[in-house]
Amino acid sequence: YQSGKFILDSLKLMAPDAEFTASGSIGSDLAFAWKAESRGLDLRGLTLFGLTHINVEKFSGTVSGKLSEDFFRHPLKYLQASGDIHLGASQIGPQEIEKANGKFRLDSGQIQLEQFQLVNRRTSLEMDGSTARDAQQSTWKLRVASGYWEDLPILSHFLPPGAGHWQGKFSALMTVEGAITEQSFSDPALLLSTVQFLGWIKSENGSILGQKTKKLFAQFSWDGTVFQIGEIRWDTDRTKLFAKGSLSKTVPGPFRFSLATDMETLRPILGIQETMGGAFSFEIQGKGTL
Repeated sequence: YQSGKFILDSLKLMAPDAEFTASGSIGSDLAFAWKAESRGLDLRGLTLFGLTHINVEKFSGTVSGKLSEDFFRHPLKYLQASGDIHLGASQIGPQEIEKANGKFRLDSGQIQLEQFQLVNRRTSLEMDGSTARDAQQSTWKLRVASGYWEDLPILSHFLPPGAGHWQGKFSALMTVEGAITEQSFSDPALLLSTVQFLGWIKSENGSILGQKTKKLFAQFSWDGTVFQIGEIRWDTDRTKLFAKGSLSKTVPGPFRFSLATDMETLRPILGIQETMGGAFSFEIQGKGTL
């Protein structure tokens, strides 16, 4: 005991597959500040993506807070923690994770990740961002320098309904800001009303919408009212698609769209019966609103 604080030189808690060590102080008001290290923590629960299992192989950093009735009811809301985190084999909904590591910060319910790298098979997803537990306000930057769609099934949550499973090599950069709730996460129209995003995607030698794809490039943004298409090009063995322009909720924006394909390609995409055939092409230029 020193200067109104209990000094904790060393605390070690051990379980068969986990370990927690800490040192620091606890004040007379029950406020604490510790240096901490943990190994082998196994966290399970339900998230927006489904059943989640996180295997924390190692955490090293600091934890602080104040022991109170509120703290024990909602520890994540009243706990502050920061440090380096390393994950082993884990799973977030449909997404398997071989390993992950980065800088982690928890402050009054806000979770922040910096230089966080998630690895599964041949693909590495880099993440920087934060999300608030209560208001669900999120800001995320996602980057895949070189990876494969089939290694990241979690991305299917962000594809248009009916888009199917995408396969092949791709790279991408995306920034997303806004409010993500359980309701909006499962409703694309509602999600568009609460978030803004911008980014680009490149893909080649894969399968998109069930079509063998030579090359895909898409550059786009959405600010809540205007969907801006910098450029979209999609080339398959039998289809060439090009789009550029903007569509707004209020002010008509210019756009250009061209497509060269055949009915055999469109049937599975549009879900139409085998009543028409032949190849065709067309181009549209004009102005429009959403």
